Amino acid sequence: MALDSAGTTPEPMPTGDGQTVVFGVVKDFCNRSADGAKKYGTLLKTDNGRDALVDAYQEALDLTMYLKQALMEKEARGKEKYIVRVDKVESTISLYVDKNNGGMLELVGRHDCKQGFKSTKSTAFEMTFTRKE
Repeated sequence: MALDSAGTTPEPMPTGDGQTVVFGVVKDFCNRSADGAKKYGTLLKTDNGRDALVDAYQEALDLTMYLKQALMEKEARGKEKYIVRVDKVESTISLYVDKNNGGMLELVGRHDCKQGFKSTKSTAFEMTFTRKE
């Protein structure tokens, strides 16, 4: 999904057998209420001198910013370039990531597989790919 169309692209019908979200939300509500009571000395009540619409609107703006940040970060992760380097002499497979496609590689992992290679040639090959969500 392109970042600029995230607000208009319809999502498919939900499938799968994951966790029920409402139970997590109820738990979060309880924890959030307890944190608020601890911080303010009381639970949130009506007629407290604050404008609930302004508070909610400001919170919604913050939420919108966090959601956009998450979408932008998700798209950027999809553009990361990965390089797999197989070294037959060292008998290792290494995975590097180039997070901004600028050539600065970060070693993500290395697997020593001395039993796995039969060749002793001093050759290595690389394979580059990008992750798709």
